Amino acid sequence: MRLFTPTPLSREQFDRIHLEKDMESLVKFGPSGVSDEAVYINSYFRDRKYYIPFSAVSRIYKRVAMSKGGFTGKGVFASQAYIVVEYDDGEERKALFKREEDVDRMLLHISKKHPEIRTLSLNGERRLEKRRKEEEKRYLKTLSLEAENSIKEIDNEISYLQKREELSIALSAAAKRLRAARLSKKSLKFVATVIVVLGLVSLLYGISSLLENGFSDAIYFTLFGLAAVFLFSGLSVIPTGRNNTRVLEKSLSEAEKALEEYTKAFPSFSVPYYYAHPAVLERIKRVIREGKAEDIDTAFSIMKDELKKIDSSVTVSEEEYEEIVAIKPMFLLRDYN
Repeated sequence: MRLFTPTPLSREQFDRIHLEKDMESLVKFGPSGVSDEAVYINSYFRDRKYYIPFSAVSRIYKRVAMSKGGFTGKGVFASQAYIVVEYDDGEERKALFKREEDVDRMLLHISKKHPEIRTLSLNGERRLEKRRKEEEKRYLKTLSLEAENSIKEIDNEISYLQKREELSIALSAAAKRLRAARLSKKSLKFVATVIVVLGLVSLLYGISSLLENGFSDAIYFTLFGLAAVFLFSGLSVIPTGRNNTRVLEKSLSEAEKALEEYTKAFPSFSVPYYYAHPAVLERIKRVIREGKAEDIDTAFSIMKDELKKIDSSVTVSEEEYEEIVAIKPMFLLRDYN
C-alpha cells in the first residue's frame, strides 16, 4: 500500500489497480519518472505527484530557464531545467529538476521506449530546421573522397555512441559539476556555510517559539521561510558528502572509464574516450563539411581551436549554446589535450 497515490492530470486516467500495476515498471529520473504506460512528474514539494498516460501525451521536452536577462547567446548564465509535458490537445505541465542531466536521461529513455512521443517543442523543431538550413549553406557541395570517408566513419561512431548515449550524458554531467566545483571560490563556500548555519538556527528557533506560543505571530512563518531559503541556497554550494571535489573527481573518472571500455569495442575510435560525446563528433563533421579539413585528426584539432575561442564575448545560437555547455567542460578539465 502506497502512502501517496499519484494524481492524474489528463482526461484519461487509470483505475487504482491499473495504476498500482503500472508503477511497478516505474524508472525514476530525479523527481520524475517513466513507466510502461505513463509519465510521472513532480510538484514543487513532492516527487512524482502527478501522472499522465502516454496515450494522452503529444510532446515531452526540455525547457531551460535562464537567469535574469534571459538567453543572450553570450557567456554562461545560471539556468534551471524543466521537463514539459503537452497533453489533452493543448494542456501543458512543467516540472523543475535539480540536475539537467536527469532531464536528458529521462528524454533519452522516453525516445527509446516511446519513439512516437516527440521530445522537442514545436519551436525547438523549427529552430533546429532553421539551423540545419543555415549550416548547409556553409557546407561544400562537393567533397573529396577522403572527406566523404571521414564523414562516414564519424557517422558510424555517432550511431555507436547513441546506442549507449546515457554514458555520454554521464560524462558531460560529471565534467560540468567538477569544473563548477573547481571554480567555486573558497570565500563563497564559507559564506554558504554561514548561511546554512543561520538557516538551521532560524529553523530551530522557529520551532521552539511555535511550540511555546502557537500560531499567534507571523514572525514564526517568516523564520520558517528564511530557514528554507537559507538551507536550500546554501546546501547547493557548500561541500557535502555528494558535493566535494574528491567525490566529483571519482564520478568523472567512473564516467570516463565506462566510455573507455565501451569505445574499445569500436575499431580505432577517432577521439579519446574522455571526449566521446555525439556533440563532439558532430562538430568535427561540420568542420569537414565546411571544407576546413579532410581527415578526422586535422578536423579534431580545428574543432578544439574553435571551441577554445568561444567565450563570453562570442555570440552563438541557443542550440549551439546547449551543445557548447555540454562538451566544453570536458576540454577545459583536460586543457584541450
